[in-house]
Amino acid sequence: MAKKSSLSYTQTHTRKLQATGMLDIEAGTIDIDEQAKKILTLLSDFDGCNVVLSVQVKNEESLDAPEENIE
Repeated sequence: MAKKSSLSYTQTHTRKLQATGMLDIEAGTIDIDEQAKKILTLLSDFDGCNVVLSVQVKNEESLDAPEENIE
Protein backbone atom coordinates (compact mmCIF):
# COMPACT_ATOMS: atom_id res chain seq x y z
CA MET A 1 0.00 0.00 0.00
CA ALA A 2 1.33 3.45 -0.91
CA LYS A 3 2.26 5.70 1.99
CA LYS A 4 0.22 8.93 2.14
CA SER A 5 2.36 12.05 2.00
CA SER A 6 2.26 14.29 5.05
CA LEU A 7 2.98 17.31 2.87
CA SER A 8 0.33 19.00 0.77
CA TYR A 9 0.62 22.22 -1.22
CA THR A 10 -2.60 23.40 -2.88
CA GLN A 11 -4.38 26.52 -4.01
CA THR A 12 -8.18 26.69 -3.94
CA HIS A 13 -10.47 29.18 -5.64
CA THR A 14 -14.13 29.28 -4.62
CA ARG A 15 -17.03 31.05 -6.28
CA LYS A 16 -20.19 31.32 -4.20
CA LEU A 17 -23.70 32.54 -4.97
CA GLN A 18 -26.21 33.08 -2.19
CA ALA A 19 -29.74 34.27 -2.89
CA THR A 20 -32.47 34.68 -0.29
CA GLY A 21 -36.07 35.01 -1.41
CA MET A 22 -39.29 33.22 -2.34
CA LEU A 23 -38.74 30.35 -4.79
CA ASP A 24 -41.19 29.82 -7.68
CA ILE A 25 -40.36 26.48 -9.30
CA GLU A 26 -42.97 26.77 -12.07
CA ALA A 27 -41.64 30.16 -13.18
CA GLY A 28 -38.01 29.18 -12.54
CA THR A 29 -37.46 32.33 -10.49
CA ILE A 30 -36.61 33.54 -7.02
CA ASP A 31 -38.13 36.80 -5.80
CA ILE A 32 -35.42 38.95 -4.21
CA ASP A 33 -36.38 42.40 -2.91
CA GLU A 34 -39.64 42.23 -4.90
CA GLN A 35 -37.81 41.47 -8.18
CA ALA A 36 -38.07 38.09 -9.90
CA LYS A 37 -34.62 36.73 -10.80
CA LYS A 38 -34.31 33.77 -13.17
CA ILE A 39 -32.57 30.88 -11.48
CA LEU A 40 -30.91 29.75 -14.72
CA THR A 41 -29.44 33.22 -15.20
CA LEU A 42 -28.14 33.32 -11.61
CA LEU A 43 -26.49 29.92 -12.08
CA SER A 44 -25.15 30.52 -15.60
CA ASP A 45 -21.63 31.34 -14.37
CA PHE A 46 -21.44 27.82 -12.91
CA ASP A 47 -22.42 25.99 -16.13
CA GLY A 48 -20.25 22.92 -16.65
CA CYS A 49 -18.84 23.03 -13.10
CA ASN A 50 -19.17 20.48 -10.32
CA VAL A 51 -21.29 22.26 -7.71
CA VAL A 52 -22.66 21.72 -4.23
CA LEU A 53 -26.30 22.80 -4.07
CA SER A 54 -27.83 23.56 -0.69
CA VAL A 55 -31.33 24.78 0.15
CA GLN A 56 -32.47 25.98 3.55
CA VAL A 57 -36.02 26.79 4.63
CA LYS A 58 -36.86 28.83 7.73
CA ASN A 59 -40.34 29.02 9.17
CA GLU A 60 -40.90 31.51 11.97
CA GLU A 61 -43.79 31.44 14.40
CA SER A 62 -44.54 34.12 16.97
CA LEU A 63 -44.98 32.67 20.45
CA ASP A 64 -46.27 34.11 23.71
CA ALA A 65 -43.44 34.98 26.06
CA PRO A 66 -43.26 32.76 29.16
CA GLU A 67 -44.75 34.37 32.25
CA GLU A 68 -43.24 34.10 35.68
CA ASN A 69 -45.51 32.62 38.33
CA ILE A 70 -45.09 34.59 41.55
CA GLU A 71 -46.90 33.10 44.55
